[in-house]
Amino acid sequence: MPLASLCIPALTTVFDTRIIVVHRSMDAIEASRQRRHWPKLLGLEGAEFIYDKIFSDVIANNLSFLAISYEQFISNPQASLR
Repeated sequence: MPLASLCIPALTTVFDTRIIVVHRSMDAIEASRQRRHWPKLLGLEGAEFIYDKIFSDVIANNLSFLAISYEQFISNPQASLR
């Protein structure tokens, strides 16, 4: 859930949180936005903000995370989480 990335520090103080980042190339994100005729905030512009927020919060709060490629996750979800 992309919007949850905006409150990682708060979530980790309340819950026993495990962070999984499903990442996708900026070009692919922007192409999806254009194809769907979504506002710019739901494409490259939003992805840059969200990725920056996730990684700065993870580093600032000394949190571990699992990073998974979107393409690998879609093609083989079970193997991606091992």
